[in-house]
Amino acid sequence: MTTLQVNLNVGWRGGTRQTFMLAKHLNSMILCHPKSDFPKKQRGMTFLFDREIQGPRPFPPGHPSWDVVNYQCRCSLDLIIPAIVRVATRRHAFPTHQREREALRKMDGVIAVSNYVKSHLLDNDVPEEKIRVIYPGTDPAWFFEPLPRGWRKPDDEFIIMFCGYLLDIKGLREFMYATKELSHSIPNLLAYVVGDGDLALWAAHYAARHRVPAYFFGHKSEGVYRKLMSRANVFVMPSYEEGLGSIMLDAMAGGLPIVASNVGGIPEIVDSSCGVLVPPAEPKELAQAILKIYENPKLEAQMGHAARVKVSKSFSMERVAKETMAFYKEVLRRVGTG
Repeated sequence: MTTLQVNLNVGWRGGTRQTFMLAKHLNSMILCHPKSDFPKKQRGMTFLFDREIQGPRPFPPGHPSWDVVNYQCRCSLDLIIPAIVRVATRRHAFPTHQREREALRKMDGVIAVSNYVKSHLLDNDVPEEKIRVIYPGTDPAWFFEPLPRGWRKPDDEFIIMFCGYLLDIKGLREFMYATKELSHSIPNLLAYVVGDGDLALWAAHYAARHRVPAYFFGHKSEGVYRKLMSRANVFVMPSYEEGLGSIMLDAMAGGLPIVASNVGGIPEIVDSSCGVLVPPAEPKELAQAILKIYENPKLEAQMGHAARVKVSKSFSMERVAKETMAFYKEVLRRVGTG
C-alpha cells in the first residue's frame, strides 16, 4: 500500500511530531512545507510542498496515484492529490468554517484523536460511519535513555513544567499566576516554560515584576525538552481547549504526574490514578492541585508510575500505526477497491 502524509505546518509541535512518527512506522512519504523540519529529520521520506500541485495530476511527477493520502493539518485540506482514498486527521475542535466542513464531509475517512473531537465532527455533519477515533501515541523507550550527568534531576528543587504554545488558550497566564502563588508555599519551586508564542514577552515581564521563579527556554528540540522533562516533578497543562494534547503523553511516558484542565479530550487520558484535573481558568485551584502533589511525595511517585504504565500499555506509536493501517484498509474496502 502506498501512503502519503500531508502536513504543511512549519513549527515542530505535537501534530507534526505525530505525523513524523506515524510516517516512520508506516514507511509512508510526507508532503511538507520547505521550511519545516521534516526534511532534516528523515531524508528520503519527504516531498516539498509547491502550490502548483493543485489540480488533477499525479504528484510527484511520474508517481502513480497514491492508495491513501492522509491530510494531517487543516491548511492542507484544499489540496487535490490523486489517490484512491482520502483521509483527514482532526486534532482539534476549533470552530470549523464552511469550506473546511465541506472538505471533511467529502473525505473517505476521518481520524479523530479523541471522542471529544469526534463529537465536534458529528456536530459539523461529518457522517459517523466515516469517523474513527485513534488516540495519539509516543515512544516510552525514548524516556529510558540515560541522561548526561548535568541533566539529572536535583534533589533540592521542585520543578513544574509547561510546554506548548505561549498563548491564552493554552492557559499560560493561569500557569504563571499559580506559580506566583505557589512560590509562597514551596521554597524550592522552579517553573520551566518551554515554547514560544504571543505571550512570551508578557510572561517574562510578569515573572520579573513578581519575582516568579520561572525559566523561559523558548522552543527547543525534542532532545532538549526530553531532558528538561526528565528533571521535572509535575507536568502542567492548564489549557482552555485541547483535542487531546499529545505532549501530555510524552510527560506521562517520562513518569510525571499530570495537573491539567478538565477540558476537551484530556479527561479521556488523565484520571485520578495519574493526575489531577481542575477547571480551566482557575489559577488558585491549579495551584492547590500542584501543592497537593508537592506535599505528598508518595502520591507523586504513585501517579508518575501509573502514568508511565498507562502510556506503555495503551499509547505506543506501534498501536497508533496498527490502528491507522487497519482504518486505511477498511476505508479502501468500503470504497470498493480493497
